[in-house]
Amino acid sequence: MKQNFESYLTSRQPYDGQTFPQFVQRRTQTLRPALFLRQWQKLFPQAFTLAAVGDLRRTLSQVLGPAAITNWTLPRDLTNPSLPMQACDELADLMRKRSSAESVRRTFKAAFKATDQPDLGRTKHRINLINRAFDAEAQALKRDFGFEMPR
Repeated sequence: MKQNFESYLTSRQPYDGQTFPQFVQRRTQTLRPALFLRQWQKLFPQAFTLAAVGDLRRTLSQVLGPAAITNWTLPRDLTNPSLPMQACDELADLMRKRSSAESVRRTFKAAFKATDQPDLGRTKHRINLINRAFDAEAQALKRDFGFEMPR
């Protein structure tokens, strides 16, 4: 939603008119981290470390040494938070209902102020759907790089 907000708003076709399950399936074709990393490894054959975002501090401390980074704070305005699924659902609904562009933009901006709140749109059903859709990719990351995707 975030990356294509303006085109979705203009067309009033969020996710190019696809349902959430259809959108997830399309993303499995375009979001291929194992393939990307295999290609990267061909260009730069030296070893690299692959870690989950939640392991960033521990991983960098192991690679660079525990004293290499002394300040781990990052000002919020320098981050790029994901929109909650709940906000994406609301934005998609407003677009489909042809709410005013200004109203949709206000909702979009407000959603970024609530990224630290619980996401009611992130249901077990959706998480399972995403995990099943990306299972082959998760298996390839484990097989090729020993990386277990957080689920």
